[in-house]
Amino acid sequence: MLANKIATTVLILFVFQFTNGQQRARTIEKEAWKFVIDGLSSPSDEYRKADSTGRVARVYTHYSKILIDSSRVVGGVDARDLLIAARKNLDTALIYEKDLRTANVLAGNICIMLDSDYIRAATYYNRNLAKNPHYFDSHFNLGIVSEHFKKYDEAIGYYLKAYSDDSSNAAAGAIGECYNYEDSLDQALYWLRIAIRINNANDDAYYTMGLIYGKKKGNLPEAINYIKNALLFNPYKKIYYEDLGVAYGMNGEYQNSVDVTLRGIMYFPDYAPLFQALHLSYKNLHKTKKAQAAFNKAKELDPEKYGSTEY
Repeated sequence: MLANKIATTVLILFVFQFTNGQQRARTIEKEAWKFVIDGLSSPSDEYRKADSTGRVARVYTHYSKILIDSSRVVGGVDARDLLIAARKNLDTALIYEKDLRTANVLAGNICIMLDSDYIRAATYYNRNLAKNPHYFDSHFNLGIVSEHFKKYDEAIGYYLKAYSDDSSNAAAGAIGECYNYEDSLDQALYWLRIAIRINNANDDAYYTMGLIYGKKKGNLPEAINYIKNALLFNPYKKIYYEDLGVAYGMNGEYQNSVDVTLRGIMYFPDYAPLFQALHLSYKNLHKTKKAQAAFNKAKELDPEKYGSTEY
């Protein structure tokens, strides 16, 4: 697909090339537009078949998608600038073709990303469904909107429709998450297992299953097993190290707790809860000096949370 090639080229060439924040955002924006125009100057059969109005709408949509993808890499104020630019171009795309599926989904996503405006986002997703009743992204994103407002039954309904549109692990995992929020644990585990069958590396599903077994079913060995799998497939989430360390500690496996917590600290040396977990494990191992040092570090990193606590 032309859009994917354009996005990949822009990200590789420009996202990491500039250190000045505003210059970097502006350069990405300009170069993204240049690549879109250059790419469409010799359009593929896909674009030759589209009428001129549709082509213009798709140009603006592709441009906006590149800006949104770039914003996820750039981060911070620069990301906001890119999202604002993307919104303007999506508005233009929708003037040319108001029922363009991708443009409506992206416009809804930007409402959430920029303004946390879930209600306005839902209007874009629903507009899609009026013309495209089996469009996965619209159903899935409406599920996100309902979940945001804690309407879990409604969210499950949307996620089930998304799953019928496309049996993806994302939809199955989201259904499992919502059943977990409602404490329908057997249903939650059923759908989370489906998510893992579809994608064996689904760390979110493993982690949620670990939480269900540990916090709601009181089965610490099972909790440890699932959180270990989550960490195996994604070693870059600090909460996985924290909760696995806590689970080991609650199960009396204090040395294992120390080991996994120290691994987490290597990745996240400024995350106070890891030092608090380390403090408790060292304390249970009767390593008083190490426990005190870990506790002091937790207080130093988060005095509001741990400063009033006594060793």
